[in-house]
Amino acid sequence: MSTLETRIILLLRAGVLAAFFLLALGLLLVGLGGGAATPGLEGLAAWYTTASLVPADALPARLLALDGGAFLTLGLFVLILTPFLRVALSLHQFLQAKDRPFTALTLAVLLILVLSLFLGATVQN
Repeated sequence: MSTLETRIILLLRAGVLAAFFLLALGLLLVGLGGGAATPGLEGLAAWYTTASLVPADALPARLLALDGGAFLTLGLFVLILTPFLRVALSLHQFLQAKDRPFTALTLAVLLILVLSLFLGATVQN
């Protein structure tokens, strides 16, 4: 296995595991009442149907306050960010290897990912 493949495997594994633990902790905290008006399954169901993602500017304070919604938001962000980082890592490796065709293709994929993220965000707002 090449160095690039090993790095990609480690990056994807770390991203998915980090997202899993953040999401699991967020669900646990919401279920216990952190971010939900009522603890337990009723509180979790109520939070799921009425909550929105925590804004980025409020995220650090709400993470420190052990707000379950903040951990869910961060977990989703890490999960979404993982493929972007994978493509960026590949781009870096292709640039170092001076492989122009793969650099161009990978850059195009990264630009499409970023564009789709911004277009999705503006459509939602």
